[in-house]
Amino acid sequence: MSLNTKEELDIPVGADNRIAPGPPDQGQPTHFEAKRKSGMFTVTIPKGSKQEVTWTITANGITYSVPSNLGSDYVISPLKGTGPPDLTSATSPKDNITPFARFSETGPAGQGPAGTTTSLNAVAGMPVPLTIWVTDDGVPRPRPGAKGRFGVGLTVDWSKFRGAGGVTFSNASPPVEGGKAVTEVTFSAPGEYMLVARVDDHGGQGQCCWTNAYVKATVK
Repeated sequence: MSLNTKEELDIPVGADNRIAPGPPDQGQPTHFEAKRKSGMFTVTIPKGSKQEVTWTITANGITYSVPSNLGSDYVISPLKGTGPPDLTSATSPKDNITPFARFSETGPAGQGPAGTTTSLNAVAGMPVPLTIWVTDDGVPRPRPGAKGRFGVGLTVDWSKFRGAGGVTFSNASPPVEGGKAVTEVTFSAPGEYMLVARVDDHGGQGQCCWTNAYVKATVK
C-alpha cells in the first residue's frame, strides 16, 4: 500500500529497496504506482524456516520495513478460495481455484502469485504486441450487470514492474475474448524492463484467486 497517492516512483534494488536476509534482490518490484497494489511478487524461504523476512524501502527520505509473519494464523493457500459460501451463486468462492495464464496458446501454464514468466526483445519507441491466454473454472459465475470488478468474470491488468524508462500500454486492461487478451506495449528508452499482468477472477477471499504473468523485456 503506497502512501503516495499521486507520484509514481522508481527505486532500484539496493540500499533503498532490499529484502533480508539473503541477497537484496529477491524479485521485488522497483516501480511503484500510487495507492494500492496487492500480491505483486513472492519470496521463497527454506522449508521449515522460522526466519522472518523483511522488505525495506526508502523513498523521499523516509524508510519503511515490512516484516513477514510466519505464525500459523497466517498460513494460507493462494491457489484455492477459502471464503464462506456465496448464497447468490450456484457455486461458492470457497470452491474457486486460481486462473491459469500462458504466453502461447499451447505453452506451459502458470498459476497463482508466483505465476509464469516469458521474455521479449523490443526497440524503444516501437510498439510490441502482448498476448496472454487465460483459462478459469468459471467460479464465481459472472453476473449480468455486475458493477466494479466483482462478478464481472476474468480480467487482465498490465503494469510496469521494473525498468528505468517509461512504459505505455495501448490498453492496460484489455478485454478477454476467445480465451485471450491482446494489447501493445511501448518503451520510452533502452534498457532492461519487467512487466506484470494480473489475471484475476475476482471471486476469492483473502489471497485467492489471481495469477501473475511476468514479461522480461530487453529494449534496444
